[in-house]
Amino acid sequence: MSESRFTVDEPLVYKAPSSDRSYVRLNHALFALAACLSVILPLIALLMLQVLALREEVAVMRSTVNNLSEQRNLIQDLVAFEDETTHKRSVCKTPPDVLADGPLYHSHNAAKTQ
Repeated sequence: MSESRFTVDEPLVYKAPSSDRSYVRLNHALFALAACLSVILPLIALLMLQVLALREEVAVMRSTVNNLSEQRNLIQDLVAFEDETTHKRSVCKTPPDVLADGPLYHSHNAAKTQ
């Protein structure tokens, strides 16, 4: 009768030769690596999506800042134009005391007194 790896007194457990054990260790290592990657890869994908979303938000914020900057420049131009036209109006207006000393004022008063 040939020798068996199992005995009646021992539980039925397969005892692999040493070459098979290295394959088992490799199998366990690959399984552990696959388990780690199954957790890590979705996290990396989520992070990439977050980065893309943040890039979009930054682009929107930059365009908003540019629009606000353009509006500020337009408002400053309008204020400068308004100040310039107000200054021109005040320069063009003749003050009342100059009118009172002018010949038109005196001729008008002379006509009233006569």
